Amino acid sequence: MPFKSKTQMRKFYALEAEGKLPQGTAKRWLAKYGKPTKERVAKKKPADPPLMKKASVLGAAAAAKAGGPKVLLTVLSGVRKK
Repeated sequence: MPFKSKTQMRKFYALEAEGKLPQGTAKRWLAKYGKPTKERVAKKKPADPPLMKKASVLGAAAAAKAGGPKVLLTVLSGVRKK
């Protein structure tokens, strides 16, 4: 498995120095797969929280109970009428 980033490569060398990885592991990987091109791996974007969707549905249901179908259509369409 190749290094994903230069940061991971440096980490492997540090772990070897601490004795947490067998000596020569990072060197073998470097010889076999070559140097990584990225300095760091990009972080993944967090997914939208599902609570936001549930809250809007619950709000629409409460509006429908309070004012009937006219209010429900208004809430669902996002238009506010008086």
